[in-house]
Amino acid sequence: MRIRRGKRLAKHCVDCGAEINRSSRARCKACARIGLKRAIPDDFLVILRRLGSQGAARHYRSSLSTVTRWRRELKMKPQARMKKGIGQQRVDRGFVARPLIVNRDMSRVGMAAEYLSRFGPIYRCTEEGKPHAKGSHWRRGFAVMSDAGLIERAKRMGWTETQAW
Repeated sequence: MRIRRGKRLAKHCVDCGAEINRSSRARCKACARIGLKRAIPDDFLVILRRLGSQGAARHYRSSLSTVTRWRRELKMKPQARMKKGIGQQRVDRGFVARPLIVNRDMSRVGMAAEYLSRFGPIYRCTEEGKPHAKGSHWRRGFAVMSDAGLIERAKRMGWTETQAW
Protein backbone atom coordinates (compact mmCIF):
# COMPACT_ATOMS: atom_id res chain seq x y z
CA MET A 1 0.00 0.00 0.00
CA ARG A 2 1.15 3.42 -0.81
CA ILE A 3 0.76 6.19 1.71
CA ARG A 4 0.12 9.69 0.43
CA ARG A 5 0.32 12.54 2.95
CA GLY A 6 -0.72 10.39 5.93
CA LYS A 7 -3.75 8.76 4.31
CA ARG A 8 -4.03 5.30 2.84
CA LEU A 9 -5.43 4.87 -0.63
CA ALA A 10 -8.72 3.02 -1.03
CA LYS A 11 -8.63 -0.62 -2.10
CA HIS A 12 -10.75 -2.08 -4.88
CA CYS A 13 -12.19 -5.53 -5.47
CA VAL A 14 -10.12 -7.59 -7.91
CA ASP A 15 -13.28 -9.05 -9.54
CA CYS A 16 -15.75 -6.17 -9.89
CA GLY A 17 -13.66 -3.09 -9.00
CA ALA A 18 -15.93 -1.93 -6.18
CA GLU A 19 -14.32 0.01 -3.34
CA ILE A 20 -13.66 -2.22 -0.33
CA ASN A 21 -12.41 -1.92 3.21
CA ARG A 22 -8.67 -1.53 3.55
CA SER A 23 -8.43 -4.63 5.73
CA SER A 24 -10.30 -6.84 3.23
CA ARG A 25 -8.55 -9.51 1.26
CA ALA A 26 -8.94 -8.31 -2.34
CA ARG A 27 -12.70 -9.07 -2.73
CA CYS A 28 -15.95 -7.38 -1.77
CA LYS A 29 -18.59 -9.35 0.15
CA ALA A 30 -20.67 -10.16 -2.94
CA CYS A 31 -17.70 -11.51 -4.90
CA ALA A 32 -16.40 -13.42 -1.89
CA ARG A 33 -19.72 -15.31 -1.60
CA ILE A 34 -19.64 -16.21 -5.28
CA GLY A 35 -16.12 -17.56 -4.88
CA LEU A 36 -17.26 -19.87 -2.05
CA LYS A 37 -19.89 -21.72 -4.09
CA ARG A 38 -18.76 -25.14 -5.25
CA ALA A 39 -19.28 -26.13 -8.84
CA ILE A 40 -21.40 -29.16 -9.71
CA PRO A 41 -19.20 -32.29 -9.90
CA ASP A 42 -19.10 -34.15 -13.22
CA ASP A 43 -20.46 -37.42 -11.82
CA PHE A 44 -23.15 -35.76 -9.69
CA LEU A 45 -26.17 -37.36 -11.43
CA VAL A 46 -24.64 -40.85 -11.20
CA ILE A 47 -23.91 -40.48 -7.49
CA LEU A 48 -27.31 -38.88 -6.86
CA ARG A 49 -29.10 -41.77 -8.57
CA ARG A 50 -27.09 -44.34 -6.63
CA LEU A 51 -27.01 -42.76 -3.16
CA GLY A 52 -29.81 -40.16 -3.04
CA SER A 53 -29.43 -36.59 -1.79
CA GLN A 54 -28.14 -37.36 1.69
CA GLY A 55 -25.75 -39.99 0.41
CA ALA A 56 -24.44 -37.55 -2.22
CA ALA A 57 -23.90 -34.92 0.48
CA ARG A 58 -21.82 -37.44 2.45
CA HIS A 59 -19.98 -38.56 -0.70
CA TYR A 60 -18.96 -35.02 -1.68
CA ARG A 61 -18.48 -33.90 1.93
CA SER A 62 -20.95 -31.05 1.46
CA SER A 63 -24.15 -29.96 3.12
CA LEU A 64 -27.59 -31.07 2.03
CA SER A 65 -28.38 -27.48 1.03
CA THR A 66 -25.42 -27.55 -1.41
CA VAL A 67 -26.78 -30.75 -3.00
CA THR A 68 -30.22 -29.12 -3.19
CA ARG A 69 -28.70 -26.07 -4.92
CA TRP A 70 -26.94 -28.34 -7.42
CA ARG A 71 -30.24 -30.10 -8.13
CA ARG A 72 -31.94 -26.72 -8.65
CA GLU A 73 -29.19 -25.60 -11.06
CA LEU A 74 -29.75 -28.80 -13.06
CA LYS A 75 -33.48 -27.92 -13.28
CA MET A 76 -34.56 -30.99 -11.35
CA LYS A 77 -37.94 -31.02 -9.64
CA PRO A 78 -37.70 -29.83 -6.03
CA GLN A 79 -39.03 -33.01 -4.42
CA ALA A 80 -38.24 -35.46 -7.22
CA ARG A 81 -36.92 -38.72 -5.89
CA MET A 82 -34.35 -40.61 -7.88
CA LYS A 83 -35.67 -43.96 -9.11
CA LYS A 84 -33.70 -47.08 -8.42
CA GLY A 85 -31.80 -48.33 -11.42
CA ILE A 86 -31.91 -51.83 -12.85
CA GLY A 87 -29.94 -54.28 -10.77
CA GLN A 88 -30.01 -52.24 -7.59
CA GLN A 89 -31.38 -54.00 -4.57
CA ARG A 90 -34.58 -52.89 -2.98
CA VAL A 91 -34.73 -53.92 0.62
CA ASP A 92 -37.97 -55.79 1.14
CA ARG A 93 -38.35 -56.70 4.76
CA GLY A 94 -41.64 -58.46 4.24
CA PHE A 95 -43.96 -59.21 7.10
CA VAL A 96 -42.50 -58.87 10.58
CA ALA A 97 -44.37 -60.72 13.30
CA ARG A 98 -45.48 -58.46 16.11
CA PRO A 99 -45.12 -60.25 19.44
CA LEU A 100 -48.10 -58.54 21.05
CA ILE A 101 -50.43 -59.89 18.37
CA VAL A 102 -48.83 -63.25 17.60
CA ASN A 103 -47.97 -64.34 21.14
CA ARG A 104 -51.18 -63.11 22.67
CA ASP A 105 -52.48 -64.89 25.76
CA MET A 106 -56.14 -65.55 24.97
CA SER A 107 -56.92 -67.15 28.32
CA ARG A 108 -59.19 -65.45 30.84
CA VAL A 109 -56.22 -64.34 32.95
CA GLY A 110 -54.30 -63.17 29.87
CA MET A 111 -57.22 -61.01 28.72
CA ALA A 112 -57.49 -59.46 32.19
CA ALA A 113 -53.73 -58.76 32.17
CA GLU A 114 -54.01 -57.15 28.74
CA TYR A 115 -56.81 -54.91 30.02
CA LEU A 116 -54.71 -53.84 33.03
CA SER A 117 -51.74 -53.09 30.75
CA ARG A 118 -53.66 -50.00 29.56
CA PHE A 119 -53.11 -48.45 32.98
CA GLY A 120 -49.51 -49.48 33.59
CA PRO A 121 -46.95 -52.23 33.07
CA ILE A 122 -47.87 -55.75 34.11
CA TYR A 123 -45.83 -58.94 33.73
CA ARG A 124 -45.46 -62.51 34.99
CA CYS A 125 -43.21 -63.08 37.98
CA THR A 126 -42.35 -65.51 40.78
CA GLU A 127 -43.99 -65.43 44.21
CA GLU A 128 -41.23 -63.06 45.38
CA GLY A 129 -41.95 -60.64 42.52
CA LYS A 130 -38.89 -61.39 40.38
CA PRO A 131 -39.63 -61.30 36.61
CA HIS A 132 -40.10 -64.77 35.13
CA ALA A 133 -41.70 -65.51 31.74
CA LYS A 134 -43.46 -68.65 33.02
CA GLY A 135 -44.06 -67.46 36.58
CA SER A 136 -47.10 -68.39 38.62
CA HIS A 137 -47.90 -64.82 39.70
CA TRP A 138 -48.34 -61.37 38.14
CA ARG A 139 -46.69 -58.08 39.08
CA ARG A 140 -48.37 -54.72 38.57
CA GLY A 141 -46.48 -51.81 40.10
CA PHE A 142 -45.54 -52.97 43.61
CA ALA A 143 -48.34 -55.53 43.88
CA VAL A 144 -47.71 -59.24 43.34
CA MET A 145 -50.95 -61.15 42.61
CA SER A 146 -52.09 -64.64 41.73
CA ASP A 147 -54.34 -65.32 38.74
CA ALA A 148 -57.50 -64.91 40.83
CA GLY A 149 -56.21 -61.64 42.32
CA LEU A 150 -55.42 -60.32 38.85
CA ILE A 151 -58.94 -61.05 37.60
CA GLU A 152 -60.46 -59.34 40.68
CA ARG A 153 -58.27 -56.26 40.14
CA ALA A 154 -59.24 -56.08 36.45
CA LYS A 155 -62.96 -56.33 37.33
CA ARG A 156 -62.62 -53.51 39.88
CA MET A 157 -61.03 -51.35 37.17
CA GLY A 158 -63.86 -51.97 34.69
CA TRP A 159 -63.01 -55.16 32.81
CA THR A 160 -65.81 -57.53 31.85
CA GLU A 161 -65.16 -61.04 30.63
CA THR A 162 -67.40 -60.51 27.61
CA GLN A 163 -65.30 -57.69 26.19
CA ALA A 164 -64.03 -58.52 22.71
CA TRP A 165 -60.48 -57.56 21.88
